[in-house]
Amino acid sequence: AAYNLSRENAKALVLSGTVLVNHRLAARPEVLLSPGDVLSVRGKGRVVLLGVGNPTKKDRLPVTLALFS
Repeated sequence: AAYNLSRENAKALVLSGTVLVNHRLAARPEVLLSPGDVLSVRGKGRVVLLGVGNPTKKDRLPVTLALFS
């Protein structure tokens, strides 16, 4: 959501080794983030996951993010 990428493009970024979670290389795309985790994508910026809301009627999870410039 923070980088406006499709799930397939996000998976490709993780597999290419350009994604860090809490300053460590994200080796697998299926890893779940917790509130407070820092997500960095080389060339796209850094975000912090502040919180995850309750599922909507369509089973979507609203997230709150803080963007770094």
